[in-house]
Amino acid sequence: MGRWPGPASTPTGPTVLVPPQGRLSDQEAQAARLAVPYLGPDPAPSVVAGKVAIGFLIVGIISRLAAALVFVQRASLDRQVADQLNRRATGQAFDPQALYTASSALTDNRHTTAMISITYLLVLLGITVSFFIWRAQRRPKAVLEAFGETHVESPLRWVRTRAYRSLLGGLIVASLLIGFQGSVTVNTTAADVAGKRMWSAVACLGWACVWVLQILLVRASERAHADRLAASSAQRAGEVPVPVFAPLPRADQSAQVGESEGALWILRSAGLFMVGLISGFVLIAAIGEHSMEVVPYAAVAAPIFGLVVWAYVRRFQRKAERRAAGTQPQVTLTGYQ
Repeated sequence: MGRWPGPASTPTGPTVLVPPQGRLSDQEAQAARLAVPYLGPDPAPSVVAGKVAIGFLIVGIISRLAAALVFVQRASLDRQVADQLNRRATGQAFDPQALYTASSALTDNRHTTAMISITYLLVLLGITVSFFIWRAQRRPKAVLEAFGETHVESPLRWVRTRAYRSLLGGLIVASLLIGFQGSVTVNTTAADVAGKRMWSAVACLGWACVWVLQILLVRASERAHADRLAASSAQRAGEVPVPVFAPLPRADQSAQVGESEGALWILRSAGLFMVGLISGFVLIAAIGEHSMEVVPYAAVAAPIFGLVVWAYVRRFQRKAERRAAGTQPQVTLTGYQ
């Protein structure tokens, strides 16, 4: 495939259409997406990264489902051990063999939980990295600046529906709150431990649903791009002249509070803070142990903490760019009607 014409393809300068910004309904987002012809490579560069991300997400779902089953089993074992210990403490008849069997199974359950946790940390790292690559390849900055919107995939804010954003935000908040409810502390009584394990199992199911929604996002992006590609057959064949569509360089970034994705921006910020806090604590604890057993935890926590720091640095940079751009005159919409 040869080089497609870019913004500077004609001496007189082509007509430049400015994409709509701000709050769009689902119908308006679909119309805006289909109004921009796609003249870039087919298949899109993000296809492989999207498949890899889906693979990591599937493993993450399996990991969360397995963790939920392990927590349900642990709740049952905790009840058995607590019952036998309570019988022994009150002088009632108890079964030493049953206590030994339940205690042994509880030890195996803890080992299984630790193994699943390490696997899940590695999967989270894979999900994070693959999503960064997928989003970068959907809209490469250099291509976007050189050719505009016609040579990159549509912004994700034109793909995600409001129902999807609301459901995703609700699941994330619910999973975090339920996870806190399932936390076992020094003040947790033996009678409450089993219930805490069940809350943890429900939280794992919630995160599995979150990863399912992320798979649906990748698939929705692929379907939206296929529809856009099919609608661009005449433009790709050179039968219809194509104006330049001005780029939206920060279209996939978080919007400010009060814009179309303000609530989701708050949720992402909270999630980013929690990931940084947890990975930082794990990294500090692993460094303080001075043991080879904690090396896997440190190897996983260190890059995750680094990614969080990098994300915050980029946020500050984007905020500075928005402040600088705020001094420029606003361009009104001339296309997409």
